Amino acid sequence: MTNPLYRDMANTDFMTELKNRNSYETDRQNLDAKKKWNGLTVAVIDVNNLKLVNDRLGHAVGDDCIVNAARVLQSVESQKVTAYRYGGDEFILLLENYPEPEKLLVRVKEKFAKYGDK
Repeated sequence: MTNPLYRDMANTDFMTELKNRNSYETDRQNLDAKKKWNGLTVAVIDVNNLKLVNDRLGHAVGDDCIVNAARVLQSVESQKVTAYRYGGDEFILLLENYPEPEKLLVRVKEKFAKYGDK
C-alpha cells in the first residue's frame, strides 16, 4: 500500500499546490480508458515573458507570477474543471462536460488581465 503523503507529493506541484504533470497524465489516461472524450476541453495556458521577469526582476518575482497564475486557475476549479501545473510556466485546465467552456476561458483570460494591470 502506498503512503498517501508520498502519493500526494508525487501528484501535487509544491509551489502552487495544483495537481502536477504526473497527475494530469494519469487523469488523461483514466479518461482515455473510459473513452470520455466527448465534452472534454483541454486548455493549455502559458505565462508569457516569465524568463524576462526572472532575468530582470529575479526568480522570487517570477515565482510570485507562477503562484498568482495558479490562484487564478484555482478560482475556477470545480467538479468539472481541474487545474494543473504542467511544468515551468505552463498550466492546463481540463474541463469535463462543462457547459459553454468558451465562456469560462474568457473569464480566465479576464482574470489574468486584471493581474497584468497590477
